[in-house]
Amino acid sequence: MAQDKINFIILYQGRSGSTFLVDSLNQHPHIKAEYEILVSLRYLIKPNEELGPIKKVYTMALRFWQGSPAERQLKRVTDLYDNPPREAKVVGFKTKVRDIEAPIEMKELLESRRVKVILMERKNFVKKAVAYIYAFRLYDKIRDWHLLDEQDRIPPQYISFEEFDPMLRRMIYEHRTLHAYVDYLNTPKLRLEYDDLLKDKNGWFKSIFDFLGVEPQNLTSRILPNDPDDLRQAISNFDELKLHYIGTKFEAMFDEITHSPAQTALLEKAY
Repeated sequence: MAQDKINFIILYQGRSGSTFLVDSLNQHPHIKAEYEILVSLRYLIKPNEELGPIKKVYTMALRFWQGSPAERQLKRVTDLYDNPPREAKVVGFKTKVRDIEAPIEMKELLESRRVKVILMERKNFVKKAVAYIYAFRLYDKIRDWHLLDEQDRIPPQYISFEEFDPMLRRMIYEHRTLHAYVDYLNTPKLRLEYDDLLKDKNGWFKSIFDFLGVEPQNLTSRILPNDPDDLRQAISNFDELKLHYIGTKFEAMFDEITHSPAQTALLEKAY
């Protein structure tokens, strides 16, 4: 086991900048950051896949030799932390809480190695819900969840209340689940807010470098912001949708703008 290595895990809710962070961290000479390594280990078969008799036997044999999804996940994380690349001083990965098959056993693994936890969140639930909807529509267009080329940017979208409200409720539920699990862990923690990345990218990265104990580097990423900061530029029926939330805690979230248009343009070039 590499006792001198620093291990970390990024626990996050989607559309909070996690892919941008992992993509950036991998440019650092002393950091190895994996993406969502737990997802593929949850299934021996694709969800809802029809199995013929031969595939059933093969799947049963594979499960016998490779273990349950939870066992495979724990083994993969243990291998990552115990056998890191030689040049890496800091090693970790990112995951959503819902993709952890054995949360109690994973907690024990993380605590036993004093793994540093980076919590990534986006407190504006309205913007987060819009970002999710944008991601689905971008995927329909380019078969990728992330914007890598300005030419692929989608225009302002019509978003119905029937589509938006369930997504908003989902964002709230996932936010609570994420915080409950992170609070459950007895490990060093760093909480990162998406808006802080937009306001001060250098300061945002400095907090990460300090937490991981590595020298600062000027890191960039291929990932571009997918959804406009100003929701009036993101939702073609902005006033119609907002009307459903007048007098609620979500009303102000519709109007929240982190940047001026000029600042946003500069950010998109630097982001």
